[in-house]
Amino acid sequence: MSIIVRTSFYVVHLINKGVASRSKEVIVALYSAFTRLIIEYNAPFGMYLTRHIQQLECPQRFLTKSIQGISNMSYADRLKALSLYSVSYRLLRGDLCLAYRALSSATLMDLLHIHKTNSTRITHSKDINLACDINRTCWRDRYVSQRLPCLWNRLPIHVKQSSFLTQFV
Repeated sequence: MSIIVRTSFYVVHLINKGVASRSKEVIVALYSAFTRLIIEYNAPFGMYLTRHIQQLECPQRFLTKSIQGISNMSYADRLKALSLYSVSYRLLRGDLCLAYRALSSATLMDLLHIHKTNSTRITHSKDINLACDINRTCWRDRYVSQRLPCLWNRLPIHVKQSSFLTQFV
């Protein structure tokens, strides 16, 4: 974890030192191209602890403070001004995309120990719900196989029934 944060901070410092322009467009483009990839693709699978997510958001907080005109705003306001999403939102989105892919792949569902269940609603809609194996210990509660069904079952029906991942996202 600390290696990912150190590497992303190193790239952020390179962006700050190597680029003379402090405009929003330049900094966001460089951040999206280099630092975000390090944070998202090297983050451990199944990251859920708040302290880990806050550590991963530190480089993004630091970089957004270095942009002229928005450095005095709060972190949420800076993200809105730059049209960026927080790391916790992007991790949640990644989990939901994994759930969508798991539904289209039987081997992935077997690997994650996730099962399809019929809807218990009176409307008899074609709602796809997920269920997982029940664990006796609480230390498995944050595994992907335990988180995905809860996240998926909370989605609206029209999102669950989308035929392509691009419509889902």
